[in-house]
Amino acid sequence: MEQEIEQFATFLGVKCDNLEIVAGSQMPSMITKNGSKIRGQHTISKYLAILADKKYLLGTTHEEKALVNQWLEYRQTHLDRCGNTQDVNNVLTYFNSYMENRVYVAGYKLTLADILLFQSLFCLLEEMTFYEKQKYMNISRWYNQVQNTPGVRQSKPLLVFQRNILYKGREH
Repeated sequence: MEQEIEQFATFLGVKCDNLEIVAGSQMPSMITKNGSKIRGQHTISKYLAILADKKYLLGTTHEEKALVNQWLEYRQTHLDRCGNTQDVNNVLTYFNSYMENRVYVAGYKLTLADILLFQSLFCLLEEMTFYEKQKYMNISRWYNQVQNTPGVRQSKPLLVFQRNILYKGREH
């Protein structure tokens, strides 16, 4: 979690010097420029976006802002809490269906939700075969687009997605 916040700060071009993970909890906290203490990955990430003067990452319309918040909450309550293979399949199936007619999570521009979902999905997609990724073509398309956005991927390896259908029918 701390690494994700630091990577997001690097993407934004800002420093997050006062970042710490409170012992005994997984809750990150940060001291702001005016001395206030803020807690939580999403709260800190939103603060950093505002600090970097990149408020557009939080959404520009009321609907986009609501969608960014919805998907940040979904990430925290569903994606990051997948306990077994069935949970993962359910989350990926839902997200794949949602992305069917979308370029990015909240519209036609990259947002904070895209970046943090990208970070969460990396470990899941990295482990998948081409065939498994094929089941989630909308996620694969979206993920590939996000990972190729300058500054987003950083030290993560580039994940390769097959563009042509590998298998057809129920035999495989």
